[in-house]
Amino acid sequence: MEQSAAFFKQKQWIDQYRFYLLISLRQRSFIESCLCNHAYCLMQLGRVKESKELYENILEQYPENTIAIKELHKMALIVQAAQDLAL
Repeated sequence: MEQSAAFFKQKQWIDQYRFYLLISLRQRSFIESCLCNHAYCLMQLGRVKESKELYENILEQYPENTIAIKELHKMALIVQAAQDLAL
């Protein structure tokens, strides 16, 4: 995943011309998608802290990223539910 993000950071022109090159109207850039996919994979592997940090990093770079917003909200709800059960 990190290699994909690095590739698209080096070749940002691909994102700029993706419609013409790939006939793609995606709203998210390829870099943004790579980072979200990486964070999701980390979560699935149980590496929650790393996933959370990456989602927070995504929001710093892309403040309106709905995936990162939803996933961080979901994590907060899970933590809150676990705390409620512990009481």
